[in-house]
Amino acid sequence: MAKRDIQIKTSDGLAKAGLFRSAVPAKAAIILYMDAFGPRPALDQMAERLAGDHYAVLVPDLFYATRPTALSRPRPHSATRSARLSSRVSSAARRRT
Repeated sequence: MAKRDIQIKTSDGLAKAGLFRSAVPAKAAIILYMDAFGPRPALDQMAERLAGDHYAVLVPDLFYATRPTALSRPRPHSATRSARLSSRVSSAARRRT
């Protein structure tokens, strides 16, 4: 399975995500949301297993807006921001499959 690191443009900045696909066309797309521990190898392993069954799997980093960058300070997490990201992630997954 091939993992491709992508970035999804949002109003808060760029959200990182991993896109997992097999060599054959995907039969459906899955958004694999992280839990409280954030992005980690275990999520990549789950996504690889699903991609092995011919699904396109998007694993977004939902904490993207809470990490400091060179140009910004951390921002508090909000349900509104999560809803916007979820909508953009869904749209990006539909365009890429």
